[in-house]
Amino acid sequence: GFMGVQDVHEGMKLSVSVQVEGCKRDFFGEVISREDKEVTVLLDDKGKALADKKGTLCQLRIVVDNVLYSWEEVSLHVEKQGGEGRYVLLVDKNPQVFNRRKYPRMPFVNKCSITLKGEDAAYDGKMVNISANGFAFSVRNKVFAECKGKQVLIAVNDFAVLGGKPLVGRVIRSSDNEGEFIVGCRMPEDS
Repeated sequence: GFMGVQDVHEGMKLSVSVQVEGCKRDFFGEVISREDKEVTVLLDDKGKALADKKGTLCQLRIVVDNVLYSWEEVSLHVEKQGGEGRYVLLVDKNPQVFNRRKYPRMPFVNKCSITLKGEDAAYDGKMVNISANGFAFSVRNKVFAECKGKQVLIAVNDFAVLGGKPLVGRVIRSSDNEGEFIVGCRMPEDS
């Protein structure tokens, strides 16, 4: 179907490119809300106002599922009642849509323990692959049939790179392969 601003929702990570002091700079943030074509965001603007109430033009990039949406000449202005770093973007054009796969995947078969955020139960699984911005695992539990959008914590066995820390991700897809669920996740930031 058609891809556009209607696919954007609260919590999505984004970046905007703005001219600041004659240089194009990227600022990162998160979607607070979207109403029609207006997207309210919180940007890490490093204490510099990126726009005033009249606004300025920027490039907006948001990852939706596994696709990068990119809009040019989006109007960015300070939110009237907002706090520091809060802006409103008027997204009234169609985006360019790019396959997001900008990092290679590495096959990865270590055993892992999967926990859904907010739940105590841990499920045994096996890693499938990993990249700089996501990972996939397989698990044999029906709870993973309908888990799209949920946050997961993965404790990976014998993977020194993580230093004992869990992988954190948001489920973007789950495929049923005869009772074995292959679950793809996006990490909150590229690593």
